[in-house]
Amino acid sequence: MTRNAVTTLVLSAIVLSPVAAAAQVVFDNGGYSGPQGGAFNAGWLTMVEDFTLTADTTVTGLTWAQHDSADSVYTNTVFRVYGALPTSSSTPLFSTTLVATRTANSTPLSLFGLQGFDYSYDGLAWHLPAGTYYFSLHMVGSSGLFTWDQTLGTAQTIPGRWQYETATMTPVSALANENSAFRINGTVGVVPEPETGLLLFAGVVALAALRHRRRFPAGACF
Repeated sequence: MTRNAVTTLVLSAIVLSPVAAAAQVVFDNGGYSGPQGGAFNAGWLTMVEDFTLTADTTVTGLTWAQHDSADSVYTNTVFRVYGALPTSSSTPLFSTTLVATRTANSTPLSLFGLQGFDYSYDGLAWHLPAGTYYFSLHMVGSSGLFTWDQTLGTAQTIPGRWQYETATMTPVSALANENSAFRINGTVGVVPEPETGLLLFAGVVALAALRHRRRFPAGACF
C-alpha cells in the first residue's frame, strides 16, 4: 500500500468520525406547574411516559420533578426505555437502576401535603435513532410515598401518561389528561458505526507498517 493510499484511508476515517458534542436538553416535557396532585410511581406502581427525538441522539441523562412524603427515604430509580407502549411481554431497549441526585425544593402541593423534590441523573450513553419512545420510571425507597409531578400546558407527542403494576408491567390506568414533568438530556448527531473505528484502526496499522518498511527495507543487513 502506498503512502498516499494510507493517508487517504486515515483521513477518511477521521472525517467519518463524529465530533463529540456537549449534552443538551433534547426533549422537554415541562416542569412542575402546581399546586396539583402527582401520580404514584413507587412500590407496586410504575409510571410510563413518552418522548420524541427529532434526530439520532445519545441519551446521557434525565431530570424530573416529584412530590414525596416527608418521611420518604430514597434508594434508587429503575429507568427503562421501550420502542412502543409496553405490555407485560415487552423487552426494553435499555434498562438501568440508577441513583439520582435528589434536591428538595419549595414548590407547594395541595394533595397529601407532600414535599417537592428535583431529581437528576447523568451518566447514560444510550444511542437512539430519531423517533418516539416510551420510558418507565419506578422509584425505590425504604419508606414513604413517591409521586411524579404533573405538568400542564406542554405540547407532547402523545397526550397522557400511564400507570403500571411494577411486578408484571400490566396497565393499571391511563391518565389521558395528565403529563409528567421531565426533561431528557443528550447529544445530537449521527451515532458512530463500528466500521468507522475499524477503518481508522486499519489506517493507523498500515501507516505504521509503511514507516517500518521505509526504515528497514527488505534484505537490509544489521
